[in-house]
Amino acid sequence: MRFVPLAILTCLGLSGAAHAAHAAQAAEPETYVFDVLALQPYRGNLARLVKAKDAPDWVKAIVSQGEGTAVPSKSVDVGGTPYRLDHVCKVHDCAGNTLDILWAPRGAKVWAALVDGGKPAVMLGDPKPPQARALAAAVAVATAPIATPAAGTSSAAPKAAPTTPSAPPTAPLPASSPTAPTTMPAAEAPK
Repeated sequence: MRFVPLAILTCLGLSGAAHAAHAAQAAEPETYVFDVLALQPYRGNLARLVKAKDAPDWVKAIVSQGEGTAVPSKSVDVGGTPYRLDHVCKVHDCAGNTLDILWAPRGAKVWAALVDGGKPAVMLGDPKPPQARALAAAVAVATAPIATPAAGTSSAAPKAAPTTPSAPPTAPLPASSPTAPTTMPAAEAPK
């Protein structure tokens, strides 16, 4: 009988620890590519990768100055191993100017898919087929067109009725208003 309460307490303690670990994980802030670029070997590996391919200036600015527009990093499974995937694009010109970065665990290796000026993606770092597939999938998501309803189909939101110009306000504007109508003195009629 003594073991039953101990077993129950042990189970409750473990489930409580698991719950606390899950809650702590859920409360972790999102991370971005710029967070890992502050660390080695991430920064050095990406700098070598973009230098070797003579990347455009906006890509070099991601590494050297932390410039770019990024989304939170995510984990992707590549051959049973979790890799970090980052997506960043050119400041004020994301459409057709993206860099998807795939990091091996702890930043040991890096590969990237560069889309510059809307041209087809260029793979950087000679990714093997599993890494290339992960990068190609990331590029496909990033460059997918936004779905719009086809002609003749209804959309989720009702269409707004056409508007017509509204009549002028019926209440007079205050005389101090800059848009208040001004009264001009009547011209005298010729005699």
